[in-house]
Amino acid sequence: MKAGYVPFPIIPDTFNASFVSPAFAASVPGGDGDGVRAYVKIPTFEWWKSEFMVFDGKIEYRANDGDQARVAGKAGQQLYLNFATGEGEIK
Repeated sequence: MKAGYVPFPIIPDTFNASFVSPAFAASVPGGDGDGVRAYVKIPTFEWWKSEFMVFDGKIEYRANDGDQARVAGKAGQQLYLNFATGEGEIK
């Protein structure tokens, strides 16, 4: 698995709880470099059309728009996504 890409094996028990990634195995700088990226894998669908990331505490979806800005992440941090509230964070 490429550094910065995270699977989400932890699924919340309730509809309003957060999905939590495993701890990041490596640090990524964000900005113009590599960054944390997340997407939903949908058969026969291009992965980037289901990509999303957290910006200022809010989940933003890429959809058909251009590439999203890269978000930094440090080894050991995790990505928290709450789709019920539309909020998320890396901590």
